Amino acid sequence: MADKQTELKAMLDQGLITQADYDQQMAQLTSNHLDQADAEPEATKQAAKFAVKTTCPNCGSTDFAWQPSLQKFACNYCKAQFEIETPDYLAKAAALKNDEVYNLSGKTVSVGLSKAVDKENVGIVTYQCPNCGATISFSTQDAWSSIKCEWCRGEISAENVVPNGYNPDLVVRFEVAKEQAQANVAEFINRRRWLVSKKFLREFKAADIRPVYVPQMMIDVNANESIQGLGGVLLNMYTETYESDDGKSTYSVTYYDYDVYQWERHFVLGINDLTLGANEALSQQSKTSTNNVIDVVKPFDTSKAVPYQHQYLQGGYRSERRTLDVDDVTPDVQKIAIDMGYSQVQPTLNYDHGVRYDNATMEVNGIRYAAVLCPIWLYSYYEYDSKGNFKRQHYCVVNGQTGKTIGSMPINVTAQIGWSIAGAVAMFVLLFFVFPFGGVDIDIKWILGLSVAVFAAIAYFTYTAVRNTDKHNDYVRNTENEMFDLESSDVWVDRVIRSTNPSI
Repeated sequence: MADKQTELKAMLDQGLITQADYDQQMAQLTSNHLDQADAEPEATKQAAKFAVKTTCPNCGSTDFAWQPSLQKFACNYCKAQFEIETPDYLAKAAALKNDEVYNLSGKTVSVGLSKAVDKENVGIVTYQCPNCGATISFSTQDAWSSIKCEWCRGEISAENVVPNGYNPDLVVRFEVAKEQAQANVAEFINRRRWLVSKKFLREFKAADIRPVYVPQMMIDVNANESIQGLGGVLLNMYTETYESDDGKSTYSVTYYDYDVYQWERHFVLGINDLTLGANEALSQQSKTSTNNVIDVVKPFDTSKAVPYQHQYLQGGYRSERRTLDVDDVTPDVQKIAIDMGYSQVQPTLNYDHGVRYDNATMEVNGIRYAAVLCPIWLYSYYEYDSKGNFKRQHYCVVNGQTGKTIGSMPINVTAQIGWSIAGAVAMFVLLFFVFPFGGVDIDIKWILGLSVAVFAAIAYFTYTAVRNTDKHNDYVRNTENEMFDLESSDVWVDRVIRSTNPSI
């Protein structure tokens, strides 16, 4: 069957048959194959329905997978190492990596982001986990008898098959091997073991770390931006001393004299390979899931992306299905582009008495969207309360390209409170017993207040060290962006004398 499918595809690429004839013959071929498998298990039928075989060029085995340490595919039977040739119909995806954004115009949406179903999305099958709802795609070459969800580790069966959805255009391949990812997560946890739940430490198994491709939209932007505001140039700063109204004490006031300027900056902003999450469940912030860490492990070097082929999902690799379209991420693109504009403008504002931003506008000249899969190593853990009720889902994630590691784990509340109390007591003893010997007299209210503040600070920092819920990707710093054709205007508008404001 696989040979016939390959033959039909070659005939379609060469124009020997029409798309309609190709679809009809493929449907008939699949139907005939399934009729022959009526007595086979449901899982085998599903595999036959979707399977497309690619073989090792050395021995013909289909048992091969991408090896991050080799940066090649390797056959598990004869140990041969090889690359998979990119078909002509996929070669056009390479143009999506064009880094030239200065002359970008119009709106370009890749095939992988089109709303039409991609008939070339074969060789993989997609399950929807009945436990957590994740939609997971994997190669039909992998075992069907026992599939576990990477996100919740729940069991999935063949009856949970759903449509594959849309093929991505590009894939950023794994460069971090499993052993290194396991070591990274183990080290990350070990550095925080004194603050992590003992139950989590007992149940953690490095073997449960899985390779997953997460769907992203790769976006290039060329936009005209205009930003306006006020800036202050300090002329003089001086301090004067006054007596209080009752004449018993004095106080000081610092004054500032400065000029006020109305400034404007007009420029072209180029953004290259901005990557935004393309799965709604993974992109939205959640109170019961620490999926923010999936975004924190960015950036990925998308300049190394290659045209997607389903063979990258063989050998245990998985991918999450894209659920967001171009319109869904447009507001985020606009906000990030404005933030990048502020960052680019800031070094051009030579005002030493503060800057105020009043208005920013953006007009897109050109924008290009593509669908890309990016690699992560994932460890998931379900946290339950003392009554056995679900409390929170934690993730530890390793960037499959760079090795950057971030994660969230259940906190050991007893240890957290213990460290916080120890810090507060140490501060109390220092202020109440030690400082008086040095001639420092501190009011008891200040001592108690500072001790409580130390308790709260330690509790907060220990919490964030384990949970990392406040961390998010800094797109401005982690995305290549550049300013072109800058036009500047700085116009004097006022002079302020004896102001007590240390900034404009």
